[in-house]
Amino acid sequence: MIPVALVAIVAIAFVVPPSRRPGEDKLDLVGALLSVLGLGGIVFGVIEGPDRGWGQALVLVPFSLGLLCTAGFIFWELQSKTPLFDLRVFKDSRVVGGALAMAVVYFTFQSIQLLLPQYLDYVVNLSSLQIGLTMLPFGLGLALFSPRSAHLVERHGQRKILLISLMFMAIGTAILTLLPIWGGLANVVTGACLYAVGYGSIVAPATAAVMVAIPKEKAGDGSAVNMVSRQVGGAVGVAITGSIASMVYRTGLSLGSFPLDAAEQSRVER
Repeated sequence: MIPVALVAIVAIAFVVPPSRRPGEDKLDLVGALLSVLGLGGIVFGVIEGPDRGWGQALVLVPFSLGLLCTAGFIFWELQSKTPLFDLRVFKDSRVVGGALAMAVVYFTFQSIQLLLPQYLDYVVNLSSLQIGLTMLPFGLGLALFSPRSAHLVERHGQRKILLISLMFMAIGTAILTLLPIWGGLANVVTGACLYAVGYGSIVAPATAAVMVAIPKEKAGDGSAVNMVSRQVGGAVGVAITGSIASMVYRTGLSLGSFPLDAAEQSRVER
């Protein structure tokens, strides 16, 4: 990615116009620190909780610290004269709707990207190339439907397109959850294609819903809403889905059929 990043840096320097809120040029270091500690602590707790136990100090302390720092971040940003992120933009229902849609999209997308390749590898026994080809619908859906989503919004309205896109994603995800009952490539491809239609159709309208609702001088806050929704939704999705999958796997794992003595079984269980 280094060559791509270098090209992007040069392009931004010459193409993207400067953008700054009037009279505000001070970096909110306190807000930045609280946001990192808040999200980091919560995600760490969610990931480690099922494995180490929710009552363990190594889980409970970071998770509690994360919640406390998140509350502190909200309080600090609301009273700061130069906030890292102006939370008042969420007073607009369009911003809230767009942000929630993006969070749901990346929660489910990152969860699928975490678990589905493992299923294709360990259960279906596909090669790395075959797994990549099977996962192609997700990328193709974005490439094919995202450029057309603006026309669909103009023709049918933003709300209708968002709802229909979420419906396609829900149906595709529901089909993928049937893998223990109806397994194999037919299930995977069907679910992936339906999900990809919704995924490709919703990203641009959801992003636009936030940006259109925010004044031009607060464009940075609009971009922050979109990025935070994506990153938080993806991070929390991976944390929660991975934890649930690990917990279900460990609960269903039976070591009774393996010739292990007590010490070996204890090490495997840990």
